[in-house]
Amino acid sequence: MKSLISVDWGGTGFRAVQVDERGELKNFRTAAVNIRTISEAGLDKICSQIRENFPDVENSQLIWLIGAAGGSDEKASTRVKNRFSAFGMPGSECHLIPDYVANHAAVLGGQEGFLSINGTGSLLYLELNGLSERRGGWGYLLDEMPSGAFWGRQVLKSVLEHLEGESHRQAIAEEFCRQHYPPDLLKILAELYQAPNQQNKLGQFAGVLTSCYEESDDFAMNLIDTSIKFLIRQLKLWIEKLRPVETIPLSGCGGLWESWPLFRKLVSDQINREGLPIILKKPIFKPVWGPMVYFAKENEEIKKIFNSIANKEKTA
Repeated sequence: MKSLISVDWGGTGFRAVQVDERGELKNFRTAAVNIRTISEAGLDKICSQIRENFPDVENSQLIWLIGAAGGSDEKASTRVKNRFSAFGMPGSECHLIPDYVANHAAVLGGQEGFLSINGTGSLLYLELNGLSERRGGWGYLLDEMPSGAFWGRQVLKSVLEHLEGESHRQAIAEEFCRQHYPPDLLKILAELYQAPNQQNKLGQFAGVLTSCYEESDDFAMNLIDTSIKFLIRQLKLWIEKLRPVETIPLSGCGGLWESWPLFRKLVSDQINREGLPIILKKPIFKPVWGPMVYFAKENEEIKKIFNSIANKEKTA
């Protein structure tokens, strides 16, 4: 029997869904890192977990469809494709595209428009009238668009500043204490720099900033509003370049869209304030389905298997 396994491989997580010709569905998720930096041991661990969670992979003809952070790196992509192609019976194959391309296909259902990824990391991607462009995606050390890692980094900086006498960071420090532990310089630095995935560790503290925003803390409000304005400025530059005659849809994915209800409103308010011809749309599919949506556009066999389950998996 032939099965499709669609994978959303981000910088901090690995999510897979398997669907066969009968429409039977299996899901699996685990922690991961960008394919450019994952070690052989890390790759071996994921492969072992796949065997445990998808016990029939060795006895099926598999088509792996992967959207991966770092997917534009040819060397890293080839290593992953070679490893995953080895699963399953003869004739199994593996296809890999960048995660933002796959996520765009998922949230917009294969249609054109803007994608805004705002999870642990951030990135903007556009497909329109045959044009495809990205903005940002510089990584957690450089990005300033809204992301859990960027906001979490500002939280830790604020807590450390509070420990060194900055009284106007007190609200952040108090909320950090409520959500995590009493501020402690050595513990904060040890946890961060010893973390196997520092981007993910930083993202764990973003909730401190969003809680302080909801309590109208000036520092939190200014930082988040400035970050969102940076995102809107990138969209505005695109609009000035494209000069569209119609409204362009924008869908978002990632933890800020999914876990902080206020984020959507703040983005929408800024778009309206700038008068941009952009309309927010709720995602059509979850990111894990993105590679399947992408490849189903040109492959009838993939389209047939995907259609056996697609209507059940739409988010709205």
